[in-house]
Amino acid sequence: MAQQAPTLSSPIAGARFAWLDRVAVPLQQGVYAVFRAGEVGRVAKNWLNGVPLRHRVHPALVAIPIGAWTTAAVLDVLDGVSSDDTYQAAADAAILLGIVGAVPTVAAGLADWVDTYDHQRRVGMAHALVNSTALALYGASLALRAGGNRTAGRALGGLAFGAVSLGGALGGELVYTLGIGVTFLLYPKPRDAYVDVLASDALVEGTPRVVEGTPRVVEDGRVPVLLLRHEGQVYAVEAWCPHVGGPLGDGAFEGLTVECPWHQSCFHLDDGRPLNGPASAPLRTFAVQERDGRILVRPSDEGKTWPPAPAPPRERHGRSTTTVEGETTMKGETTLPTTPTFSQDIRPLFRDKDVSSMLQAFDLSNYDSVKAHAEAIYGRVADGTMPCDVAWPPERVALLRAWIDQGCPR
Repeated sequence: MAQQAPTLSSPIAGARFAWLDRVAVPLQQGVYAVFRAGEVGRVAKNWLNGVPLRHRVHPALVAIPIGAWTTAAVLDVLDGVSSDDTYQAAADAAILLGIVGAVPTVAAGLADWVDTYDHQRRVGMAHALVNSTALALYGASLALRAGGNRTAGRALGGLAFGAVSLGGALGGELVYTLGIGVTFLLYPKPRDAYVDVLASDALVEGTPRVVEGTPRVVEDGRVPVLLLRHEGQVYAVEAWCPHVGGPLGDGAFEGLTVECPWHQSCFHLDDGRPLNGPASAPLRTFAVQERDGRILVRPSDEGKTWPPAPAPPRERHGRSTTTVEGETTMKGETTLPTTPTFSQDIRPLFRDKDVSSMLQAFDLSNYDSVKAHAEAIYGRVADGTMPCDVAWPPERVALLRAWIDQGCPR
């Protein structure tokens, strides 16, 4: 088996850097205890995580010290080639601004890092130690400048800027490679259409139910949806916590709020807004309709903010993707579900514009209507006259045929 291509943080995973864990674990426990000590700690952590802003604070604060110290590096170069002290005061002020700006930046970074684990925690510890070294070097550099030894001060400033650059690279690794702070609601992407997910009478008042949204339709993805009926109204949100994907269906419910069982992020189910961190991004919400005794859901934001879904694998490459016992394989034909059902396999095939364009003949969103007109619908999709804009690929036609042949399971 081929090895994973290394990234910047790969060497840190080795035994040579195991000592980082011996530093990280007690520090993490101590910081966590401070944040959980009382209401003040909880509120402080929420602000440092960016929960009230619904945006991470650490990336915004980082611009202050990095910008100030980059300015100081440029001014130090100019001071080195200048015959007077024109740039000295500005360089010193820039270093001081960076040191002051580093204080809230470190606090916000700790608030984000305290909820990490394993390799991410180790890389975060390395990121913090490198940046702390830079901060100490800048402090020493400023002291040397104040004592009149500007040459040594500039030298330490150069070393400090090198450390900041490495620390910044590790910070980028944490976000862009390891996904720290990146919402787990990005992918997979739910279909931008109403999907039949559950019978209305299966959702008891006050009892949450997690259902799988179109799990076997390749181009629609696997998106769990959390449903809760409260005071007669059904609320639907994605069942993954946006922090690191915790299962909200296993969380603690109180009224219209749910607390993630992993890191205790709390959300309001009416609009998905975070109430407690570490999650700062809202949950994806779903519009809900109840028709003919069925619950249908549709993502609230897909049509506004998401790019079109990629073409199915068969359309892109002339072959399809299937999953067998957890392994993804490429084949020339699609393996059909053993027992296709209307809610899981057939209803997701019809887009909203397909439903609206055929309402005069039959309702493609309604199980009873599709069952009653199944042969007529099959004839149209088989000969390519429906939908009117693009013919179905053969595997879709075969799926509909298999569903009809098995008695149109609901």
